[in-house]
Amino acid sequence: MCHDEYLKRPHVFNFTPSCTPCDCDDSCVRKSSCCPSKFLRHDADDLTRPSLSCVQPLWNPHPGFNVKSYWLIDNCPNGESCHLPQLQANNISLSTPVTSLLTNESYKNIHCALCHNESTLDLIFWKQNQVLCRKRSDLLLRKTPEELQQFVFREDPRCNVLFYPPRSLEDTIKPCVYVHDVPENLSSLVDADRPYLIQACNKYYVPYTNCHHTFKNVFCALCYQESLFGAIKQMPIECKEDNTDRLDYFKTFSALLDFDKEREVPTLENEICAWDQMYDNRMGKCLDLTCEKEYVLDQNPVDCRPKFFEWGENIYELSMIFKFSRQVDKEAVDNLTPYLMNILKKKVTQNNFSEYLCVIRIFELDDNNEWYFGALIGFAINKKHDIDNMIEKLIRIFEKDDANLHGYDVNISSSILGQRFHLSQNNGHFEFSPCRKYLNPMTLAEIIPSSSLELQSSFLCTEVSSTIVVADWYRCPKKQKSQCQIWNLEDTVDDLEQYGRRNSLRFHNCPVPGEGSDTDKTVIDICKQRLAIELKDDDIFRSHPIGKPNKDGNIQIICRFKNWKIKNKIYLAKRNLKKSGIFITEDLTKYRQGIVKELASAKKAERVHSFCTSDGRIFTKLYDKGHKYLIRCIKDLHDLAPPQWTSSDPEAETSDNQY
Repeated sequence: MCHDEYLKRPHVFNFTPSCTPCDCDDSCVRKSSCCPSKFLRHDADDLTRPSLSCVQPLWNPHPGFNVKSYWLIDNCPNGESCHLPQLQANNISLSTPVTSLLTNESYKNIHCALCHNESTLDLIFWKQNQVLCRKRSDLLLRKTPEELQQFVFREDPRCNVLFYPPRSLEDTIKPCVYVHDVPENLSSLVDADRPYLIQACNKYYVPYTNCHHTFKNVFCALCYQESLFGAIKQMPIECKEDNTDRLDYFKTFSALLDFDKEREVPTLENEICAWDQMYDNRMGKCLDLTCEKEYVLDQNPVDCRPKFFEWGENIYELSMIFKFSRQVDKEAVDNLTPYLMNILKKKVTQNNFSEYLCVIRIFELDDNNEWYFGALIGFAINKKHDIDNMIEKLIRIFEKDDANLHGYDVNISSSILGQRFHLSQNNGHFEFSPCRKYLNPMTLAEIIPSSSLELQSSFLCTEVSSTIVVADWYRCPKKQKSQCQIWNLEDTVDDLEQYGRRNSLRFHNCPVPGEGSDTDKTVIDICKQRLAIELKDDDIFRSHPIGKPNKDGNIQIICRFKNWKIKNKIYLAKRNLKKSGIFITEDLTKYRQGIVKELASAKKAERVHSFCTSDGRIFTKLYDKGHKYLIRCIKDLHDLAPPQWTSSDPEAETSDNQY
């Protein structure tokens, strides 16, 4: 009730009220949702304004989607519905709701606004970039707008487009609870002496839930009850949350899509590739599909299946990350490490994996002063088992979890990483050897375990053998690794070595320092005179000459700077050294220097247009304004620009934007 306290019912709702609240604002007459006391006192002006309807702002309205609904005008002044014919409804712009900045009215579509004499200059279109799908697999399929339209307008739509108001209009547009009207033939099922039920059902919009279905109002619910049972049953005034059967309990998957951009359509494998290949749009060719060593590729359907029905022995490695519900300091992190170790040991024990445990290692991970935990857990299963089942079981045991850390007022959530903390090596180290190198996957900085539990009771724990990574991707087909990826897997210490060189630069063709000078002063002078960068003595960590002077008497200087920012600032300014004879390069490993040397030969032969390096990564372009390709090994270059390949671009010229 809107007025008079004595009209209110003294009922305390412990659960969910069955009826939504009636309205007391001036627009309730337009919505047919007034409380009785308000309805009896409504102003005459309310009747002259167009009525409002509760509308699902979907491209193709359908009860299978749970969306936020709004009060919109969906009829023209002459009573004609604003429903668009199918041909116009397929046009997403014509179907999008609009709001008038002049009258503050919101309309179901632009046709509805125009028939109310609104000017297109005053209309604001709602957002139309949220795609809803009833299955996650449908959402993840990369669809063109045309294919999406077919998904939306099928008889039982699997996907839909949700329209929603811009942020600037959110406060002016009122939400509502969307329900379906009583079927037209329901009136014939209600007793003739109760016509008021049909009239009231059609007249008022105060949604009612009888714990199983949601109706337009309680009178529609009474009609429904009488049509089913032949008599009006007692209607509940509240429902327990877990007993209600409403649409908002059926979640949909959504993502944002830019309809203005033409999206790339993947080429189907059976169009130009064999069943065991996948087309790579960037490389422009078919690449072989492969599986991990314990699996083979199966054709029907294309999937990875275990090579053998059962395996006798295998090593499994599980990488996890733990995040805090709020930021904590370093001292708290140190104190929580033993607590986290106990949590993991308890999970291992409760699931009867203690006899297979090889190691648990805890890492403290720092990302811009925000602390996380990382954990590596290793198992050696020395009995017959199915690989697929074992991976699923380990994922189920250690999947995302939340726990409260008593005494610290903080929750910690865990999740499984598909990425390993350590460098994959095959150089004689044991799988769980203490001398193994570990990296923070967020910063690539080397990390040392802060806590470790090693139970190498099984000989498998110290055997050099294949380790199965516990992650869903491990069982999926993937593109065949190039030879350079295999090389990197066998010798990924190169990555760690390059990371150690990230603050270093090489200065070529530098004059030999005179008496009373050194290489530090030479670098400082070059930066000041040639690059207009002022350096202090303590900005340089260390510098020294490399090799012997060249035929012109100049030397090469390697310089390690105090931090990456200083090094990067100098490297970005190296263009200013043109025509000086001096040039700057990054300090690369011997392996990457070999790739650069091969690229220099390819550029000379006009197989590539230019190349450069950035933080140890090597890139090349085939044409001046072409795509920039990452070159990880010489085979990558040969795949991209074979030795016999020549440039077909007559405008391609040698650029000085190179290494």
